[in-house]
Amino acid sequence: MPKPIDKSYNNDSCIDMRLATNSLTMLTSILIGVMLLSECAAPAATEEIRLDLATPTLFGTVVKELTSTIPTATAIPTTRPDLCVFPIDVNEQGSSIQEAALYRFNWIQGNRSQVLNTRDGPVFLESSITTPAGERQIVIVHHADLPEIIEIVEELDPGGTMIYDPLTNASEVRDTSGIINLQTITDPPEDVRGLHPNLDITKVERMFSTENDFIIRVTLMEPDDSKYIWTFETVEIVLGEERFAERTMHTGEVISIHYDPDGNYYEWDGTMIVQANTITWAMKNGGKLTFGARSSTSAANGDATSPYPIELMQRLWQLSQNTCG
Repeated sequence: MPKPIDKSYNNDSCIDMRLATNSLTMLTSILIGVMLLSECAAPAATEEIRLDLATPTLFGTVVKELTSTIPTATAIPTTRPDLCVFPIDVNEQGSSIQEAALYRFNWIQGNRSQVLNTRDGPVFLESSITTPAGERQIVIVHHADLPEIIEIVEELDPGGTMIYDPLTNASEVRDTSGIINLQTITDPPEDVRGLHPNLDITKVERMFSTENDFIIRVTLMEPDDSKYIWTFETVEIVLGEERFAERTMHTGEVISIHYDPDGNYYEWDGTMIVQANTITWAMKNGGKLTFGARSSTSAANGDATSPYPIELMQRLWQLSQNTCG
């Protein structure tokens, strides 16, 4: 006969299996819970990126110093450098590497001046009390002594950039899109070789319109005094290889003259305006050419400015944008 089945044995085995299964299920649930909790926990802290730490350059200087904060679309603000230093070859021949720097500053409306701490020491920025408030930036190449005062002209709008070369006393103003609005050469006073103050050049400006036409305006120390002891007196601008002159004869007659690149000259029928101590020429061509000014009489040369360093200004702009953003 077949051996009877021991049901008590089978019941105990089933109980043991159910207990084991329940234990395994509980253990699995605990492990899953731990994994879920670990995924919900905050991520481990990463190493903080410090942009304000010293970065070596050819000059062993700090590239960026952070002091201002600009809000962004995220909840965490990003920082922007108030100082950015970069090298530039001023001769573009690899033989004269100099230090240049971009400085960001916040102009406060109602002020007439404020101090800009540069790599060569403090400089006073001066402007009209009506100059709008806002952040601006100035790029300086440090290869000559800086003046005590740098003028912030009204053409430098908030967000705009001024580029300054102390060696030639030349500056350039660009808007927020990088478009050139104004180029200026300032000339020291009382360097007219003993001639009358109305031949002493103090400033030459090239101002562009929205159509890329431009004017060149020469400012003299004093207006014409109507005292002529020479056959003629001349104030002229040099634009590329051409010259445009305002010549005053000993009779007081004023003649407008154009010299071509070969030195030939003839009367110019373009627009020239003499007003007080300024002479202004209106131009349609040559906005990318270098320019300058000089004066003379029939007997001697007078004053002369440095030529505007148009290539250096362009490289300073491009390097500052590529390096400093």
